[in-house]
Amino acid sequence: RDYEKISPDWKVGVAAQLDIKRAKERAYIKIEFINFDKNKRILEIGSGAGLLVATLLLDGYDVYGLEPDTDSFLTSKRLFLDNNLKTSRLINTYANNFIVPEKFDLIVSFQVVEHTKNPEEIFRTCYINLKYNGMIYFVIPNYRSFWEGHYALPWLPIFNKKLAKIYVKLFLRDSSFIDTLFFVTPAYIREVLGKNKFKLKS
Repeated sequence: RDYEKISPDWKVGVAAQLDIKRAKERAYIKIEFINFDKNKRILEIGSGAGLLVATLLLDGYDVYGLEPDTDSFLTSKRLFLDNNLKTSRLINTYANNFIVPEKFDLIVSFQVVEHTKNPEEIFRTCYINLKYNGMIYFVIPNYRSFWEGHYALPWLPIFNKKLAKIYVKLFLRDSSFIDTLFFVTPAYIREVLGKNKFKLKS
């Protein structure tokens, strides 16, 4: 199915979101890091086109996806219908608006936090929605590193947004995308985790 044409206003990288190899690699964090049994509840924040959630569901896991972007959400619903999966497993809302009575054992997120205006709200919401001894597994780019993955460019850790815009324009890239990014650093994440009662797992 040509999922890219489901919404005429598609604005995100559908090819990357529907990369089955990447989805399977992400799914297998359950073996390499989590070692979860299939009775535990999992939530993916920023589930995009729904491929990771679908992969885990087809593997027998109790998993839900949270996706605020309308285009991505419509694509994930079509993907679920095509694979006879319940679309009730998909929730179209922002993470900071999401509170549920039945909490989760694990919340995962991949390259989402840097696209939020206030990442701390995401972690605070996660804490509220986690069971006692629940876990989060987030993959977040480090803006104190020398690479920017969205633009696929070398990066200087000293960049603020003004300098970053000038820099990406030198490569004829759209600098307005910089305004959608929060320059996350390890120090910031450690601070936010501590304030919101999380403990780092080595």
